[in-house]
Amino acid sequence: MRIKKTKATSLSCAAFLGGTLFTPLHAWAAQAGAIAGSAMPVHIPAQSMGSALDALGQQTHTMVVYTPDAVKNLQAHAVNGVFTPHDALTQLLAGSNLESIEKPGGGLIIKKK
Repeated sequence: MRIKKTKATSLSCAAFLGGTLFTPLHAWAAQAGAIAGSAMPVHIPAQSMGSALDALGQQTHTMVVYTPDAVKNLQAHAVNGVFTPHDALTQLLAGSNLESIEKPGGGLIIKKK
């Protein structure tokens, strides 16, 4: 089956993609900003720093951005308890020579000191 490409088809596809791909991202970003200061359960085992940062982002619904070079060969300590995303991140980064920058939209950027 072939779909004939028309202006209406293109507009419908753009509206569909805009509604399904981009709206959740905006909603997620707003949610991340809203909960950035909320304490929540965090359970991250000791593991590579990159994996631990990914787990933190997933568990706290916070965007955590880092480069592979920044976390290369680093191990994170286990973090278990009820923390704000910022406090959990402080625990993960302890002794790592990494620091975080909090973005106004709720995201965290990890970089070498």
